[in-house]
Amino acid sequence: MPLPLIYLVFISRYLRDVFREISNSDGNESDGNKYITEFVFGKLLNIPVLITQKIFNVFKNREGNINFFRFVEFFTILHTGCYEPLTKLVFDILDFNRDGLIYFNDCKMMLVHMALSNDCKMASDKVMARTDDFLKTVFPKTHMTLKDFRLSIEKKN
Repeated sequence: MPLPLIYLVFISRYLRDVFREISNSDGNESDGNKYITEFVFGKLLNIPVLITQKIFNVFKNREGNINFFRFVEFFTILHTGCYEPLTKLVFDILDFNRDGLIYFNDCKMMLVHMALSNDCKMASDKVMARTDDFLKTVFPKTHMTLKDFRLSIEKKN
């Protein structure tokens, strides 16, 4: 279902204001020349560093920064919740080496890192074992394509 136009106008104005507040520029003050660094992006998201790095790597430009348009794209994907772009974003975050595949061990490392960086009260070996058990129910083999990933999600729901 498409979002109401008023919502899109509001969110785009809000994101423009946030971006202007946190961005650097290359001399010219137009939004096209402004950017945010990985450090600023991480402060804005306030999530574990590894996840910030992975998201940043998906959206950064050739100069290694995020421009206004990529910034809006990221938040639009998050807030609209549309299946195709959202699953592609999650897949790209988990595709550590950008080869079009996500690997069991990479996903395990990411999930364990998330759990342990959030003041998990469980012992790290238990976290690793539970993560391993969970991923075995999701991964049909050692790796997945985007198509496999989406099929796995659909099967679990």
